[in-house]
Amino acid sequence: MDEKTISKIKQVRISSGISARRLGKLSGLSTTSICNFENGKPLSMKSLAMVLDALELRINEKVFAKLLKDKRKNLDATLEKIGRLSGVSHSIIHKAEHGALPSIKTCCIIANGLALPFNEIIGWPKKS
Repeated sequence: MDEKTISKIKQVRISSGISARRLGKLSGLSTTSICNFENGKPLSMKSLAMVLDALELRINEKVFAKLLKDKRKNLDATLEKIGRLSGVSHSIIHKAEHGALPSIKTCCIIANGLALPFNEIIGWPKKS
């Protein structure tokens, strides 16, 4: 995950008035894990999904579906090949391409496996 996305996640945490310690409790991770993540140490996809969920950040399904379809077309790959590259079944890839969003954890696994830009697939809160 790139620094810009990590920084935005941290900004959401701070603007929501949530301390790193509180985010750790909400997500089931240690405060140290949260601090390390915010300083650039990667989290597992499961842990990342737990952080996104704790901050009530969601995946933008339309953007995710479009990026996924575009990636498959650019690679001239079958659903099966994309499934192997991303680590999920081809049927989940097919459903995701057609707007049936899998769990946050599965989206993170797909995005990571295909190098999709996390910064673009997260539905960031609108600034008021």
